[in-house]
Amino acid sequence: MSGKRERPAAEPGKEVRMDEVSVFFEDIEQLKKYREFGTIEELSKMEKEENILKFYYCENEDSYLLGLRIDTFYYAHWDGKRFVFDMSRYLPWGEHVVSPGTLWKEHTYPSEPKEINFTDWLNGFIVRYIQ
Repeated sequence: MSGKRERPAAEPGKEVRMDEVSVFFEDIEQLKKYREFGTIEELSKMEKEENILKFYYCENEDSYLLGLRIDTFYYAHWDGKRFVFDMSRYLPWGEHVVSPGTLWKEHTYPSEPKEINFTDWLNGFIVRYIQ
């Protein structure tokens, strides 16, 4: 048994039973819950936008990045000749960390890159790296 309930068939001219009305209202409530997520078109568009690379600027490094945030921030930065891809997860953005037991002893993490629109990214990238 699949667990799917049988919907009573409505016949023209026949009186509607209370169990038929009850099933109808249960279906309406279920539909309302699904609508809270959005329409199929909205969900499809949202999923596609989620997978598009976005444009970022890291202020304290004056750096223009291409990136994609999922749980992890996947990004590419320009090294002067090409884009180099990297990733970061749960970085303490902007914090200065002192750790004498490590090879690097202390390090200041860059500020968190902020998403910017493509026009600002392109203008900044050209001024910073091309000119």
